[in-house]
Amino acid sequence: MSKDYLNVEKDYPELLAHLMNIIISVEGQKAEEKYKLYAHGLAIKILRHCIEILNLYNVSEIIFESKTSYKFIDFSTINVLTRVVLEAFSTLYFVYCDDKDEIEFRYLVWQLGGYIERQGYSSEMEESKKKLEEEAKKIIEIKEKIQSNISFSKLPKALQNRALNGDWKLGIKIPELVEKSGFNKEYVGKNYSFLCSYSHNSWSSVMQVYEGKSLKIQKDLSYPILQFSLMILANTIYWYSSLNKKSLETFEKDKYRFDCTIAWKNFGLYIKSCEAEVKEFIEDKLNLEENTITSEITFESLSLNNDGKANLIKKFADKKKYDFNEFNIEEILKIEDFVKQYIIIRNKNT
Repeated sequence: MSKDYLNVEKDYPELLAHLMNIIISVEGQKAEEKYKLYAHGLAIKILRHCIEILNLYNVSEIIFESKTSYKFIDFSTINVLTRVVLEAFSTLYFVYCDDKDEIEFRYLVWQLGGYIERQGYSSEMEESKKKLEEEAKKIIEIKEKIQSNISFSKLPKALQNRALNGDWKLGIKIPELVEKSGFNKEYVGKNYSFLCSYSHNSWSSVMQVYEGKSLKIQKDLSYPILQFSLMILANTIYWYSSLNKKSLETFEKDKYRFDCTIAWKNFGLYIKSCEAEVKEFIEDKLNLEENTITSEITFESLSLNNDGKANLIKKFADKKKYDFNEFNIEEILKIEDFVKQYIIIRNKNT
C-alpha cells in the first residue's frame, strides 16, 4: 500500500472522476444480459451520493433576511448518505460480483423484492393502479423463474422461502455481504452500526449534533466517515469495472487513479492488520496496565524522543477497545512507523 495516495481530501475528487469516466465509457453499450443494466444504475447512485458527501464536507453558509450568517458542516447528513452508499455497494457486490454463477438468480430475487415492496404502495390514480396490477403478474412470473433456477434448488427450505419473499440478502447482514470484497467484517460492522444510529435518530447521534457547534468539531466528526465513504467508493470502482471489458480498460488506463483506487480498496484490511500489530506491541512490549504506558523500553532507545509520537501512542493505548475508527490515516501510519522501528531495533538486539 502506497502512502502517496492516502490523502482523503486530495484523493476523493480523483476517484469520483475515475468512477465517472468508467460509467461514461460504457454508456450506450448494449448489455450482454439485460439484468446487468442495473449494476450500471447502482454505480450511478453511488457516484451521485459520494459527490454530495464531498460537497457536504465543505462549509455550508446560509444568509438569513436579517443578514445573519449561519455556517455549518453537515456531518449528520454525511453519515446518513454514507450508510446509503454502503448499502448500495453491498447490493452491487453481492448481486453482481460475489459469484458470477449466481448473478441471474440473485438479480431475480432482488427484482422480486422490489416489486413486492411496490405492492404495498397505495395510489388513487388509475394509471398507478393499473401499473401495480401489471407488476402483480410479473411477481408470479419472476417467482417461477426463481424456482426453476438451479441456484434455488441448492438452497435449504428456509432460504428458499426467503428468496420467494424477495429477501435478496438471504438473511445475510451487510458486514458479511461485503467481507469477501476486501473489507474487514468487524470494521464495517462498527461503522454500519454508527451510521444507522444517525438514520434512526438515536440519542447519541442527536447529542453529537447538539454539542458539535464549532466548525472544527464538525470537521473532525466528518473526517472519519468521509474516509470510510472513500473506501467504499474505491471498492465500487474496483468491482464495478470488472463487469465489462470496456470499463476494465478505462479503470486500468489511468495509472495514477488506478493505483489510488487499489490503495483505498485495501485500506480496510490494512487498518485491521495494523490494529492487530499495534495492539500486540502495546500489550506485550509496552506493558499496558490500567490505561497507562510503563516500559523498560524508552522512546529514546527507539530514536523516537518526540513528544508528539509518544503522546500518539499514549492516546492509542488509552482506548481500551482499540477503536481505529477514531484515528485518521496520518495517525495510523505514524503508529505503524513506530511499530516498524521497534521491530527493527528488537531484531538487532536479539
